[in-house]
Amino acid sequence: MKREDIREQPRIVLKCGLVGVTRCLDNLGRVVIPMEYRETLGMATGQEVEIFLTTEGVYLKPVKDTDDKPKHE
Repeated sequence: MKREDIREQPRIVLKCGLVGVTRCLDNLGRVVIPMEYRETLGMATGQEVEIFLTTEGVYLKPVKDTDDKPKHE
């Protein structure tokens, strides 16, 4: 899928009034978190993300930096 096609995909309003977008998995099972979401959450390249499986789907949560955890390079 071309980058310009991604930006034109419709946004989906979720239950609780949140706005969501659709993305496709690549052949390795990866999905791109939209830049606007990463910026809003203060996420940087290489940052760890916790992944939870729920009855509703998959939940991603940025891991907060702590001094006792080694940093990824």
